[in-house]
Amino acid sequence: MSLKLIEMLRTQRNDYVEAGQALTARQEQGEELSDTETTTLAEALAKATELDGRVAELQAAETARLQAAMRDSEFEALQESAKEHATGRARTEDRPKSLADHWIESDQLRAYKTRRGGTSDEMSVQFNVIKSTDTAGKPFAGVTRTGEAPMPYRATPLLDACMPEEVGGTDYDWEEWPVSVPSAVDVAEGAAKTEASIQPEMRSGKLGKAAHFIVVTEETLDDNIRMRSRIDNELVDGVRQRAEEKAIAALVAAILPTATHESLMKAIRVGVAKVQMAGFGTGGVISCALNPLDYAEIDIELLALTLTGARRESDLWQTSIVPAGAVAQGTAYVGDIYRGMRKYYKSEARVKMSDSHASLFIENKYVILAEQRLSVHVVRPEAIAECSAVVVP
Repeated sequence: MSLKLIEMLRTQRNDYVEAGQALTARQEQGEELSDTETTTLAEALAKATELDGRVAELQAAETARLQAAMRDSEFEALQESAKEHATGRARTEDRPKSLADHWIESDQLRAYKTRRGGTSDEMSVQFNVIKSTDTAGKPFAGVTRTGEAPMPYRATPLLDACMPEEVGGTDYDWEEWPVSVPSAVDVAEGAAKTEASIQPEMRSGKLGKAAHFIVVTEETLDDNIRMRSRIDNELVDGVRQRAEEKAIAALVAAILPTATHESLMKAIRVGVAKVQMAGFGTGGVISCALNPLDYAEIDIELLALTLTGARRESDLWQTSIVPAGAVAQGTAYVGDIYRGMRKYYKSEARVKMSDSHASLFIENKYVILAEQRLSVHVVRPEAIAECSAVVVP
């Protein structure tokens, strides 16, 4: 009721203000107002002032009420959050559907259960198995994507550190910059401007396909709870791992600036400096991808240099560590991976089921296949340094 009354009083006030402004404008142009018009002007200004005060009072009261409602809502949300934290259970009413939920509720699975044989129709659903968080687990600012349900999965720190770019089809293009990019130069006012001598190279291709399948029994096919667990964990986990391997392969294959020192740990620090000199990493997350065995050697090296005792996965120059077995021992990659690498993907997952694989038919078993299209490229090589140790005479 207060909101409607405020709107009505504001409309009346504005009418009086407009009437007064019209008469005042005539006075400013040197026109003499009649006695009636003068009285009307005085009444309009007085009424507008009176209504303005009344509107201010109502707005103050309504603002206080809305702020109280917001506090109540925030308090209730904190209560729910505290309850979930204490019990270890999360609310599910607003949780987005997982890939398994989409499949279990699909017409394709329903028809396949009725048929009990052959290969099912393919289900295509808007669902991201690719995260959009940095290596510290924080979401990237300005990134929007289809939500996915929380679930256990294999960590993909390097893939998650890359800048995401969603693609509508399978064809896409990307830019690849050279290692050394020239800076702009100052020119005199009115003089001709200089053109950058090095331009990015435009490339095009088709998105790769990360695919994985699991084998389930006929009993699992009839057990929705068990099937949901297998798909949301084992099946999606395999697709994530393949995507992470593609990100690491793109990093290893790239031609990057190099940084060396007498030990890998010291070379990594030099690499951080080189990345910063190129204008990257300052104010952002600097990641370091290295072989887990090298990481272990660094922990052992730090054990002899510090007084904190034995530690696993020590903080290394305040970088976000990406342990990756695909990285060769003795080599590490450090830099602003978010700006240096980019992942191109379709926000779509495809799922289908079949018994027409190997001897599954006579064993009453089925395969469930999931896939997502994804490619990863190093687009700004100067943002990442390849670090290695050298033998000092």
